[in-house]
Amino acid sequence: MAQNYSEVVRTVRLYASTAPLFLIRDWVNDAFKDLARLRNWSFLRGEVDLNILAARSLASVSVQY
Repeated sequence: MAQNYSEVVRTVRLYASTAPLFLIRDWVNDAFKDLARLRNWSFLRGEVDLNILAARSLASVSVQY
């Protein structure tokens, strides 16, 4: 079973080998749009705030001339 967009396009291309690639991509896009419209995928989306503190290394170096 195809897991991502490119695998779906590749699988469809195997079944419709004479169709141009741009047409196959259009078919796959339309199928994904229909699927998204029929299913409520909003629960799979979310926003995340990542607060990453910058690591600082403060050091002093003494040099003698």
